[in-house]
Amino acid sequence: MVTKTMYDKVKIWLDRAMVGEQFPTIANYLNNAKMQVNLQTGEEKTFGSLDGLKVSILESGISIEGSLPKYLYGNNVYKFDRRATAQAIEKLSDTLHIEANKAKVNSIEFGTNFLMKHQVSEYLLKLGEMPRLERYLFEPTSLYYKSKQSQKVFAFYDKNKEIQANNIELSEISKNDNLLRYEMRLKNRLPAQLKVPEVTASILSDKTFYKMMVKLYQERYFSIKKAKQIKANYMSDIKTVQD
Repeated sequence: MVTKTMYDKVKIWLDRAMVGEQFPTIANYLNNAKMQVNLQTGEEKTFGSLDGLKVSILESGISIEGSLPKYLYGNNVYKFDRRATAQAIEKLSDTLHIEANKAKVNSIEFGTNFLMKHQVSEYLLKLGEMPRLERYLFEPTSLYYKSKQSQKVFAFYDKNKEIQANNIELSEISKNDNLLRYEMRLKNRLPAQLKVPEVTASILSDKTFYKMMVKLYQERYFSIKKAKQIKANYMSDIKTVQD
């Protein structure tokens, strides 16, 4: 099983001016909303959740962070294509009565899962250095490539281990499946990183932008030095990340 490459966690920001007169009512739509007041400045902040998303309402605007697939479907294992991304943003707009498609994207995760023949730890040991990033192997089941400021992170880890740890029941996945997750995580100054004028929630479902993300995702994987002793059939399962 290889699911289509998809968006996962995002962090978006919407200025108060863009929300307009609806701004004071946003907190009414949140779960477990709590207000905090800065005793020195008098600034009020409201924090709450919305189907797994974290929502922070500041005086200057709204910050929304979390997994779009989990928000729409309840999990981030199965296919979540461009159409589903647009549906998640539309659902967010309808629920909070805002134009979420205009929100600025400050961070984004992009990845997919691969059902492998061998244990995930065996593949991670075969992945060497990635140009311009530091390599960190955490235990046998998590491998990260990071920039110094962590603006770019490329993560490989055992997705099934995460599923079992969170007691998620999925009929198509057994506890013995070797499920390798590869994610590209980008944050801060996304337009500069992706060489585009701006990154808004609406562009996530744009075909051209999506293809650009897939291309970058591919290029980063292929830039990794692979161990010479690797068997020919070991990496054949992940020679490409396209659907």
